[in-house]
Parts: sequence; C-alpha cells; structure tokens
Amino acid sequence: MVRPQNGKPQLVLVDHGLYRGIEPEFRRLYAELWKSLMLADLKGIKDACHGLGVDRAYALFAAMLTARPFDEIIERSKKKSLRHEADAGNRADQAVIRGYAQQYLHDIFGLLSTVPRQMLLLLKMQDCLRHIDYSLGSPTNTMVVCGKYAAQSIYEDGRQSKSSLSWYEHFRNWWSYMQVLVRIQVHDVTLWWLEKVGVLSLSQ
Repeated sequence: MVRPQNGKPQLVLVDHGLYRGIEPEFRRLYAELWKSLMLADLKGIKDACHGLGVDRAYALFAAMLTARPFDEIIERSKKKSLRHEADAGNRADQAVIRGYAQQYLHDIFGLLSTVPRQMLLLLKMQDCLRHIDYSLGSPTNTMVVCGKYAAQSIYEDGRQSKSSLSWYEHFRNWWSYMQVLVRIQVHDVTLWWLEKVGVLSLSQ
C-alpha cells in the first residue's frame, strides 16, 4: 500500500504470512471432523479421518488437532457431553500430550507426510490460536467453537446443494444442525449455571 510520509508517498509492504485457499472437498471433511470431535462421535471421527487419508493413526491425529488426550473424547462419548472435566491447562493432560509427542514422534512425522498439504497450515494455525488463547487465560472451549462453525459450514453446504438433495435430505440436514445448536446452547447454559452457583470457575 502507499501512505503519505513527510509530504511524500511511501511504499509499504504488508506481510500476510502464509495462506492458501481451501479446496471444497477438504473443507467439507475438515468441518465434519471438527463437528465429530465436538460431539465425541467416534464413528464420525474415523470416517472424516479416513477421508483425509488417516486410518490407523486417527486417535493420534485427533489428539494433535485438539491438544487433548483421545481418552477424553472416549469418555465424553460415553457421557454424551460436550464438556471435559479438566481445564485446558491441566498439568496431567499436558503430561499425556508430551508423552504422545515423545512416544509417537515417528508416527507423527509419518502422519504429517500423508495428510493433505492444506492440513499442515491449518495445524500451524491451530497451535498459534491455542497458544494465544492459553496466554490470555481465555476460558473459551475452542473445541465447541470450532465444532459450532464446522456444523454451520456443513449445513450451509447442504442448503446450497438444492439440485442434488431431496426435500427429506434437506430436512435431515436442517434437523441435524438444529440438534447441534441445541446441544451447544444446553452446554453454555449449564456452564453459566455451574459458575453462578460456584461449582465451576471459568476464569481460571
């Protein structure tokens, strides 16, 4: 861009960092993966990971994306809950993630060599946002936030497929999205109530 400097034009180079476009099919699979991670839908996680070229190491891949132990997703799947009991800064969970990195270092490098190239930039972005979130002490549940917008993306893609979907499939798409929104609303209200009665502190 050009801006005035001491009465003369000055050329300014703006560094946008690394960026690239996201292919529609990859975008759909990535959205389905985050929606499944939020809902602790184990089959959905496996199916989305398979579409992204990850089969055997799907649990490790999920842990890399969320920076949470996969066992936590299994527990939430049993409880049908969007909320994990420990906060994101829990030292025990951090130790588990460090153990993953040390124990599966070779598998991680192998996994990174097989996923679509677009995924590498997204992983870098996720780590950057997570670090900012943690540094600012934000109580935001990033998994719920990502899952919410992922569900919205899937719903909007379905709405735009008017020529290829029947009215029943459109209804199922809408109903699935509404169910996700209701679960998120219940989750948010529950957290608000737990904080109000002093059972949970979101400011820690």
